[in-house]
Amino acid sequence: MKRSNQFMFVPFCAMAQGVRATGIVRKYPAIVNPVFELLMRFNVNIVQMPCPELFFDSWCRRPCQKKKYDTVKNRSVCRQVGTGVVGMVEMCQKNGAQVCGILGIERSPSCAVSLLTAPPPNRIISGKGIFIEELQRLLRERKLEDRVPFVGIDAISVGKTLPAIRDLIGPPGRS
Repeated sequence: MKRSNQFMFVPFCAMAQGVRATGIVRKYPAIVNPVFELLMRFNVNIVQMPCPELFFDSWCRRPCQKKKYDTVKNRSVCRQVGTGVVGMVEMCQKNGAQVCGILGIERSPSCAVSLLTAPPPNRIISGKGIFIEELQRLLRERKLEDRVPFVGIDAISVGKTLPAIRDLIGPPGRS
C-alpha cells in the first residue's frame, strides 16, 4: 500500500480538549471529532502542534483575551514553538510531501485564525491569535507563507468549518 503524502498541522487542543482553558469546552469533551473524521476519510497525515499556552500559562487556566497574552515573553514562547512547527513544514516539503494547511482554533487568544473573543459589546471580533501571528511571521521569513494556507476550526459550529478544511485536501487517496 502506498502511504499518504498529504499532511495537515492541527492545534494541540483539537485532539486534546482537556487542555483548553477551564469552562470553554462545550461540544467535544476530548477530540473535535468531525475534523479528524474528515482528515481520516481522505487519508491525511495529522501533525499535532504543541500548545504554546501550556508553556506560557498553565494547564489549569482561566479563559482570557488576546491582550493578556500579548507580551514579549509569550511572543518569545510562541516563536520557539513556531520554529519547531515551521521546521516540520520545511521537512515535509523538502521530502516531497504536500502540506495541505495549518489549522487553528477560532476565538483562541493564541490559535485564532480569523475570530477572537473580545469584551462586550463586541464579543467576537476579527483577528488572529498570538501563536498564529508568530507562526505566519516565521513562515514569511522563510518565504513559505504562500505555500501553507490557514483555516480556523470553529469548535462551536464545526459544520461551517469543514468545507474550508475539505477545500485544502486533494481527492481521496491522493498522495
